[in-house]
Amino acid sequence: MPLNQLSLSTNPFSSPLRTNERFQQLKPPAKLISGIKHAQGRQIGKRVTDLHASNGQALLQNHETKFEAVSVENERRSGNYKPNIWNYEFVESLTNEYYYREDGRVKKLKKDFMHVFDQAADVTKLQLIESINRLGLSLVFEKDIEDALEVIGSNIKSISGVQARALCFRLLRQYGHGISQDIFVDSVDEINALRQGRTADIKGMLELFEASHLAFEGEHIMTEAKALSHRDLKEVHSNVKDNIAKQVADALELPRHWRVQWFEVRQQIDAYEQEVDRNPVLLELAKLNFNMIQAVHQEDLRQLSM
Repeated sequence: MPLNQLSLSTNPFSSPLRTNERFQQLKPPAKLISGIKHAQGRQIGKRVTDLHASNGQALLQNHETKFEAVSVENERRSGNYKPNIWNYEFVESLTNEYYYREDGRVKKLKKDFMHVFDQAADVTKLQLIESINRLGLSLVFEKDIEDALEVIGSNIKSISGVQARALCFRLLRQYGHGISQDIFVDSVDEINALRQGRTADIKGMLELFEASHLAFEGEHIMTEAKALSHRDLKEVHSNVKDNIAKQVADALELPRHWRVQWFEVRQQIDAYEQEVDRNPVLLELAKLNFNMIQAVHQEDLRQLSM
């Protein structure tokens, strides 16, 4: 047998059949390969899961950190308010003797006051109208106030003095009547009174300051009056006492016609009672009117709570 044939026959890899058989012998079993792949898959899956878990935990920690930072920054402070006493039993227990009271006394007081009001001079009427507004009686005398202001507005030259003119200017503007700023500078005497009033007459300064808040745009006289009266009121505020000091402080804080008047009626009644030139009929009427309106509010609240 030739040498080359012998070598071919004895070489296990020379034949295709023998080569495939050799590969089959060297190839691992199918079960072993499947187990290895399964183990590798589990290991890779575990790594991915751990990676996701770690990322998610870090993300959650970041969110928690941000949330805690925001909650600390926006934490509301406690006012330590007392418990509300307006429970159902308390509202139901509200009673007021003025709710079903006859208005005979109100009619008599109104008639007595109108007798004084009709006979008063224009300046006195302006002061009474101001007192009516302060005491919360503007609706009771609404028509009477309108008629009086219309007459006063047609005879404006009869009003003299810084305080009276400033009060007249404010009330007429407040009730929609036309009045010019020239009321303060129509003569040399009035100009001098204006200059003297802002330094010597505290009530005149106060009325001038209140009136200046009803000025229109471009009224330079009232703009200057506001600046001067505001400066002087701040200077004399610490030197005045009693009721006038409270009026000055309130005016510097907020003008009277900008305030919600009914919220201050109770306080204004107490202040008016301390004034020397108070009208006793108007004071009694203001107290009675306040109690009757309060009784209506209490009854409404009791009905709503049912």
